[in-house]
Formats: sequence, C-alpha cells, structure tokens
Amino acid sequence: MKTITIESKAKEELIDITAQVREAVKESGIRQGMCIVYTPHTSAAVTVNESDDPRVVKDILLGLKHLKFESANFTFVEGNSPAHVKASIIGCSMTLLVD
Repeated sequence: MKTITIESKAKEELIDITAQVREAVKESGIRQGMCIVYTPHTSAAVTVNESDDPRVVKDILLGLKHLKFESANFTFVEGNSPAHVKASIIGCSMTLLVD
C-alpha cells in the first residue's frame, strides 16, 4: 500500500492524480488485479474522469455548485458542511482494474 499526499489550492477543485496512481501501481509490481484509491478525508472524494476535455472538469464543478446549500441550516460549526455532503454523494473510493 502506498500513500499519496495531495494538497488542494482551492475550496473546490478536481485534482488529476493519474500519474501518482500509475506510479504507485508500477512500484507495487502488480501486473493484473485491482487498485483501490481511497481518501480518508470526509470533505474529499474520488471519481474517474478521462480528462480529455478540460470543460468536463469545469462542468463537474458547476454541477456540484448547483446543489443549493445556502438555505440549509447546517449544524457543523466548521462551515464546510457542503463539502461533506458533496463528498458523500460522490464517494470516497474507486476500485480500478490493473491489466
């Protein structure tokens, strides 16, 4: 198991970790099997996007912004409840095939 550390630079962003995951799989020596990508942070999520067109990333972020949280009376005092909800919707892990 390899830990990959990612630092975000914005409140909401998609960060491409393809190179880091490929390197971790390569270092593991696994040629066939599964790679599980997981984030333990409750305000982060993991998804797959082909990254072929940067407009798709923008559209994903725009779609998430359309989830309206302004009228919600969140009780979590840190102020990042929308991030927790969005991460719960998207999910905290992906299982990827290695072949």
